[in-house]
Amino acid sequence: SVWQGSQWVIEKGLKKGDRVIVEGLHRVRPGKPVNPIPYQEPGSLPKGKQPTGKAADKADA
Repeated sequence: SVWQGSQWVIEKGLKKGDRVIVEGLHRVRPGKPVNPIPYQEPGSLPKGKQPTGKAADKADA
């Protein structure tokens, strides 16, 4: 892995489907379950939370 700007770039050692802890590593303890949450780009909305435009349509009516 390599540090570029403000991010780590992992170049090898992971396989498709592997998960990486990117936040909260200090809370990880042996035997303690974790709740994986898929990464979201900053400023993006989770699936199902994308704007539909319906509110704007009603405002124009």
